[in-house]
Amino acid sequence: MRKDVRPEPGPTTPPAGSIGRFARLAMATALALSAGTGGAAAVEKLMSEKMACAELQSRLQSAGTLILQRSSSKVHDLPIFNTYVRDERACGQNGYMMPKNVPTADTKSCPVGQCAQLSHPSHKF
Repeated sequence: MRKDVRPEPGPTTPPAGSIGRFARLAMATALALSAGTGGAAAVEKLMSEKMACAELQSRLQSAGTLILQRSSSKVHDLPIFNTYVRDERACGQNGYMMPKNVPTADTKSCPVGQCAQLSHPSHKF
């Protein structure tokens, strides 16, 4: 039996060249995300407790979608991040906008909107 024969590719052996394709795909994805030119990468991130409610609402109206950071009311020094939207158009086909309140520098209850997903499209009111 010859010792220089390579084993056939099987379930634990990737086909030749597949790792290179995966690495190229991962690199292209990372570059696209780091470029900040579209999609979720373009969503602005703000600390809600460092701005007035009117300023937050104005920025949400301009941007359409914001990621807000706030402090947890239950765990000390735990930041909480959530995405808030201007209107239902940002919620997708099976989503809807729910009214929410976030703390800001001037109030504990600044009204904003947050997307929620329907369990079934017929459940929308």
